[in-house]
Amino acid sequence: MKLNFFVLAAAAIQVTSAQFTWRYYQSGSCGGSSSSCNNLGYNICCLAPSSPLFYHSVKVFTNGQAGVAIFTYSNSGGCNGCQFAGSLDHCYNNDNPFNTGYVSTSTACRRIAAADVDERTQALDGLMAKQPFTHASAQRASECKSVAEPDTVTTASGKHYDVTGPLKDVITADLANLSGADFEAKWVSVLRTPESARALGLSA
Repeated sequence: MKLNFFVLAAAAIQVTSAQFTWRYYQSGSCGGSSSSCNNLGYNICCLAPSSPLFYHSVKVFTNGQAGVAIFTYSNSGGCNGCQFAGSLDHCYNNDNPFNTGYVSTSTACRRIAAADVDERTQALDGLMAKQPFTHASAQRASECKSVAEPDTVTTASGKHYDVTGPLKDVITADLANLSGADFEAKWVSVLRTPESARALGLSA
């Protein structure tokens, strides 16, 4: 019994300490400017950034924890029923549809026969294809337990900016509309310090 208790305790610590980054990119190949939710635990859904039409690809980074990326229907930027599944640390096209999502510890949204899954996992323009669920499975409610808004935007040069304040919509729009130099000059007041960036698991 003691062994089982410690095994369960260790598993619980592992789950609660999980840290994932859900990053939306403005390019179509997971490079350049981006908006991200950081330090996410399991089943915490990353909401859409302001002006999601600016974002064309998505990648979910892990600090070593296992999991499945669950892409959900986005209704006004929220997280709804399961629509696609994917792997961590892979780049996915996020156009038509734009998906929000979260990391799950299980494949509960994929309780379907393998034959029912569209197996198109070949590279599409260098990207992985999301694996769609069957119609019946897609109607399942997601396992999302809570939601998080993007807390950081990152320029193509790798500088991170805090978007947790009231000007987040303006900052996010400027990220798409201003040159890198103009954006960095305008928003130096919300530039994250190296310590702040590292606390979120970002490269300083």
